Amino acid sequence: WISASVGDLFQRADGIRTWRESQAQLVFLDGSDVVLYENTVAVIRQSRIDRLTNRSEVEIELSDGGVLTRLSAAARNQSEYTVNTGESSSRVRSNSFWAESQSGNRVLLSNFDGEVLVSAARSEVVLQENQGTVVVRGREPTAPIPLLGAPAVDWSRPDSIIYTADLELLWSEVENASFYEVDIAPTRTFDSGVRTRRAATNQIKLSEIASGVSFVQIRAFDQNGLRGNNSQVLRLIHIATNAPPPIIPDVRGMPVIYSLERDYYLTGTTQPGVRLWAGDQAVPVDADGRFEARIQLSPDQPQRSITLLASDPAGNRRELTQTIRYVNPAGLFDLQWSVPERPGGLLRAPVMLVSGQAYNFMTVELRFGSQSLVQPVGTSGVWSRQFRPADAGAITVIFTDRSSGTEIARKTWQIINN
Repeated sequence: WISASVGDLFQRADGIRTWRESQAQLVFLDGSDVVLYENTVAVIRQSRIDRLTNRSEVEIELSDGGVLTRLSAAARNQSEYTVNTGESSSRVRSNSFWAESQSGNRVLLSNFDGEVLVSAARSEVVLQENQGTVVVRGREPTAPIPLLGAPAVDWSRPDSIIYTADLELLWSEVENASFYEVDIAPTRTFDSGVRTRRAATNQIKLSEIASGVSFVQIRAFDQNGLRGNNSQVLRLIHIATNAPPPIIPDVRGMPVIYSLERDYYLTGTTQPGVRLWAGDQAVPVDADGRFEARIQLSPDQPQRSITLLASDPAGNRRELTQTIRYVNPAGLFDLQWSVPERPGGLLRAPVMLVSGQAYNFMTVELRFGSQSLVQPVGTSGVWSRQFRPADAGAITVIFTDRSSGTEIARKTWQIINN
């Protein structure tokens, strides 16, 4: 008639069942269950079910500790569940009801749904949804006390991926809260393997979080010690890994990146959630892992080697060094001609030679008349070209990015006769 997920159930000769364990779950045939918490002593004095009507009668005697009673819809409507604490008797018609006996001298009762009738010292109070009461030995139950609301966690979504076994958890303060409890468990129902931590403030460090999926919920307790509402269930996904996060620049395989601007924006992709630096500059990483690092170049420092460092929450790190050089287009036209230069242009000759200094990622194109000559730039950046202008009236020099075909700069000289 009863099953348990944790601990040992002992049966005495008189048929009375007792339970003493750090935590356990009792499951009844009608789908209801009772969760017993740490240092709890409880006696199941009666548990019967009518097979014809499916009506249950359950009586639990709580000597010390706390129990959370969760009734199924059927049990709430037609069954009779009673929790006795010595000082009080509670008839439960609630989907979620908490009772805690403090050594038989003081009893705390919190009702989160439905209705609970509490009897003590020949007096009764009815607890509606989100109400509680306190019963002190020999006294009547207090008038119903409103329970504290649920703490809220400022997460953009109800789950989070973590890469270490530790987590600094922060939640909103609940007004009039005396302390908080945080549960972490491997199941969303928090019926087995639960670890509970108490916090005096609205933050706590959770340690030794198991790999895989865990679930967390938080609640506040008021000055009377009454248990408040649970927060929404948070899901933690602990990924245990020693692989460093990737750094994938959009421009790859180039020992030197040339920039025509003084500000170059190095873009790429890494793992979401990592911390990224470009030198000593922190670089934001968006939810998709995209980043954009601004690299400033100057005439005094036209070339910089920037080290990108990515570090995930587990401490895994990866470095990538990229060199970026500023290209001043104006310097491309410091050319040497084999013919004299005049104020009006270049002096015509049957054969002309031009040479200059560019960058190895460029090509140089000479256009004159109907002709076009393309000249690659050498590794050192030096280039030269001989040509015959014939009767062309001008020559245009064009510098182009070899890989993209993008024009970088151009300049035209007139060819004049003697």
